[in-house]
Amino acid sequence: MIADAEQRRPVHPWWLLLVVPLCVLGVTSALLGFILERAYARETSAWVLQAHAQDAANLAIGLPVIAIAAWFAARGSLAAMCVMLGAIVNIVYAAVIYAFGVHFGPLFLLHVAILSVSTWSLVGGIAALDRERISAKMSTRPPPPWVGALIVGVAVLFTGLWLSQIVPANLAGRIPSELQEVGLATNPVHVLDLAYLLPLSYVAGVSLMLRR
Repeated sequence: MIADAEQRRPVHPWWLLLVVPLCVLGVTSALLGFILERAYARETSAWVLQAHAQDAANLAIGLPVIAIAAWFAARGSLAAMCVMLGAIVNIVYAAVIYAFGVHFGPLFLLHVAILSVSTWSLVGGIAALDRERISAKMSTRPPPPWVGALIVGVAVLFTGLWLSQIVPANLAGRIPSELQEVGLATNPVHVLDLAYLLPLSYVAGVSLMLRR
């Protein structure tokens, strides 16, 4: 009983408190993205559509999930903390695209602020994870192997999709048509996925399949 109470003790570290300004900044940015015509005035129609889709996803899913999960994580829920950190990864991912893939405009400083707050919140949360509790849960209730296989399968599909756009264009000495549609020098989605998310997905998927 005492050990269980200690494991579920409330925590209010700095990185968890950053969820408050993160949600405020995120909601403000998403709403202004719809309201201000100047927000994406210099983007192509394809890129504006993707920006609005991300704004909508942040408002309807990403930010509410972070707020709710943070509430339970503050009360010692390990599962809620993991869900919250996963949702913050998505915000960091989107913030990098906004900061580097959207032309300079009225929301630039807001995008930089979101990138900063979300990154430090993620770093603090990962550093504070109780690895012993995670190991104990994995040993008593390991996820089925198909979970890891699904992660690897999705990573393989996206790796093939992005390389099918990049490699033929490089061999032909041309710019990928998908890149021309968004009007960017390079596609930040390709960069983030191929450099970070896809390698991490392979490591995570294989590790889960091996029940590590």
